[in-house]
Amino acid sequence: TFFAAQQVGAGRGLITDHLSASGIHAVVALMQSGTVIMGSPFFNSWMSPDAQGFVDGDGSVGALEDAIESGVAGGHETCLTAVEKLTFNALGLIDADNSVVRVRNSWNNSWGDHGSYRLHLSTLQMLGSHVDYKAFVI
Repeated sequence: TFFAAQQVGAGRGLITDHLSASGIHAVVALMQSGTVIMGSPFFNSWMSPDAQGFVDGDGSVGALEDAIESGVAGGHETCLTAVEKLTFNALGLIDADNSVVRVRNSWNNSWGDHGSYRLHLSTLQMLGSHVDYKAFVI
């Protein structure tokens, strides 16, 4: 888990603290300094990413409702490694429907897109407080 990794890193003098984020704007800002650990529900339907590496379909409300209906496979800690696509609306806010992050899974490289998958920021926005984001301070 995140806190176990933090204890080991701090014990070795590699980590001094951690930062937390809430919401997609804050997590995108936090990612500007590196990767972010994400704790979230992982749904049964997300076990097999599509051909483009997405687990959340088109990132719509309907796609999330379908994932929820498939059942929760469990809670899952993954690593946000990149903002692959970031678009903004006319007000200068993140267009969550058209923005995408790459997520590294802890499973082997043969799963998904070489061990990673993609999520629309809209999915993370809809999951809201059911997702937490943390980054190590080095």
